[in-house]
Amino acid sequence: MVVRMRKGAAGVVLLLACSFCGGHDDSEAAGNDGGVDGSPGTHWQDLYASYFGLAGRASCSQAPGSCHRASSDLGVATSGFVCGTTSDSCWQGMTQGQPGHAALVPAGAADATQTPLWAALYKGAPTGGAVSNNMPQNLSYTFTASDLARIQAWIQSGAPNN
Repeated sequence: MVVRMRKGAAGVVLLLACSFCGGHDDSEAAGNDGGVDGSPGTHWQDLYASYFGLAGRASCSQAPGSCHRASSDLGVATSGFVCGTTSDSCWQGMTQGQPGHAALVPAGAADATQTPLWAALYKGAPTGGAVSNNMPQNLSYTFTASDLARIQAWIQSGAPNN
């Protein structure tokens, strides 16, 4: 009986510890856009705040000279993606791209996993190969399956600026 209590207490401690690490529930910070199960929001504003924006976990444009803040940044030359410093500019950068570059989220994308954005964020190894083209490149954040599901839902709903 003492063993069961210790295991139970250890489980509670582990659960509490995990709530303060990378596996935390960010539904309040990201906003809940009405998901039936209380899941974090999948609107663009939620995704921008959670991941891509200035304060996002994988900020594309956090500091001057970053990868995607301005058209002169290094990351723009290869991707054609300029996030800028606002949610609107970042959305436009993802859905419109720069001259000579495809949009990261092309209009009418039916399968989110086939978009350039997905290819850049997904950390799994492609068929028969090693991990490549993973963002953020400084590995400051790794997109989880839950993160990718939120992004996938947004893309598959037409990637609206909402």
